Amino acid sequence: MGYQSALDWLFKNGNAVIRYRIADEICKNNIPVNISVLEEELLSSNEVRSWLSYFKPNEVSLRNYHGSFNTCFENCMNKLVNLGLHAGIKEFDEKTLPLRRWFSDMIQKDEGKWDVFALIIFAASFLLAGYRDEAIITFLKKRLIHVYDFTQSLDYDLYDNAEVYGGIPVAFKGRPIIKPDLYKNGWYKYPLIFDVYGFAAMIDSCDICDMDKIYNIIDYILNTEYQALPDGYGILSAPGGKYYSMGWDVKLPCFNSSFTDFDKCGSLLLQRLELMAHFKNAVNSQWFISAVNYLESFRTVDGTYILPKQFLTEKEGYWVMGMHMGLGENRRQRLANEIESTFWMLKIKNTAGILTL
Repeated sequence: MGYQSALDWLFKNGNAVIRYRIADEICKNNIPVNISVLEEELLSSNEVRSWLSYFKPNEVSLRNYHGSFNTCFENCMNKLVNLGLHAGIKEFDEKTLPLRRWFSDMIQKDEGKWDVFALIIFAASFLLAGYRDEAIITFLKKRLIHVYDFTQSLDYDLYDNAEVYGGIPVAFKGRPIIKPDLYKNGWYKYPLIFDVYGFAAMIDSCDICDMDKIYNIIDYILNTEYQALPDGYGILSAPGGKYYSMGWDVKLPCFNSSFTDFDKCGSLLLQRLELMAHFKNAVNSQWFISAVNYLESFRTVDGTYILPKQFLTEKEGYWVMGMHMGLGENRRQRLANEIESTFWMLKIKNTAGILTL
């Protein structure tokens, strides 16, 4: 079975999410279906209805947008995108509008009042969903310049001398302390994982100058020195002798490991592959090639894929850490794993430009 046959099989056996995403993303304008009918089926599906119920824009605040709960903006927004929702779908547009207006109002304020970490997550999530409001683009371009200015120097010396800091909590002992100059006023100079999601959503429509900046940042991330940094970057020092955990690095699972270690990576590997598939320099990297070749070992004689269950995690937790890879299939059904595995593999290869129909 070739890839076209695998897509036909998916369209025949998959749920409303799978069918819609195939028609809308992989075979757009190349499949004889009524996209409006598929959209109605998508919005009526139990999985989409359930996740839409978590998304309560009037209850989103700077205190609860970030976290591991399904109701947190960063999770429910991006899970809904995974389920196929995007700009132009009326119900989704209505849900996101209050928050997009809030974002635009925030950008109008003095930069000293910005919560940069929050704006990074909101901007990237909105752009991933297809929203190209002026405020979103303006912020992400500003963020792109800020990260590029740091990464072009290939500086991987992120850490300060821990001995000059006192009162570090026991829970943080042994973790490196990031130099304060690298996050002055909340403007992190090093790339965060949501930065990269924002750049991935920008790359197909930005100019050559911005594209070069994005590829420079990806080269910085692909460097073995970056991938050797401590997981989660380290800890931040704040006024009043307070310390905070950083997190949100762009580490690539099993980057420096052997081929046989990929089975330990779980769903984060699949999610990072889907993200990095947007960048041609990442697609050409040894890590990407090796990871895809590893996952190819789970291709069936029929051209579908059956990945180990740990690659398709679906449980409450951070979306950005690969906790929500499910696509709404009933996992008690025999074909559920094969359907979701096949979709993700074809989606990754299609985004990377290595899927031949």
